[in-house]
Amino acid sequence: MFDWRGNSSYLYQALDEKLCNSIFNSLETHESRIDPLQGLRGGGKVEAQSEAEFEERYEKYFFGDFVPRSVAFFLDLVMTYMAVGSLATAAMMKIFGLPEAVAAAKVIPFCFGAYLVFAWLFECSKLQATPGKYIMGYRVTSQKFERIGYLRGLWRTVSFAFTSAFGLIAWIINFFLVGKLLHDRLSRTYVINMRKTHEEHLRRLRKA
Repeated sequence: MFDWRGNSSYLYQALDEKLCNSIFNSLETHESRIDPLQGLRGGGKVEAQSEAEFEERYEKYFFGDFVPRSVAFFLDLVMTYMAVGSLATAAMMKIFGLPEAVAAAKVIPFCFGAYLVFAWLFECSKLQATPGKYIMGYRVTSQKFERIGYLRGLWRTVSFAFTSAFGLIAWIINFFLVGKLLHDRLSRTYVINMRKTHEEHLRRLRKA
């Protein structure tokens, strides 16, 4: 539709040659089999066409660092409390007549449980990250750098809850595990810094 090949001479003048080669090779490899004008012929019914999910592949991946991942976890907890905890606190104050501080303290375990459910669903979704991880540019993958299924995601969530029970000891151990934390190893998953990975990939293309 956009006639990229027809405008190849202009693209080679405007962009780097190696980058253009990469683009045109990608077009050859992943050329769509669906005619974009198929639904306009004869006034027939246009049916949705499902396309296979495309997994990004890179030569080199970077793991998420412990400190930014801790920040992402804190952001997720804050967002979980704003979405769920504040309503639960207000409900407990109204139903049981508790002071706000007492109600808020009782809601904390409930918020952590809600976070575990949200983390499981978000990390197994197409987003492949909780909101906090997404903000930090991170993505959860299998050891083949692919999207994880819901069973593996559930085991990852259970592993995180199990290691969290050890409190400060688990945090100290994780600090020295260079990006592959205890629950990552138990669930055989990775947390990849996709922002850094993608930037490094582009830098290599420009230098090639």
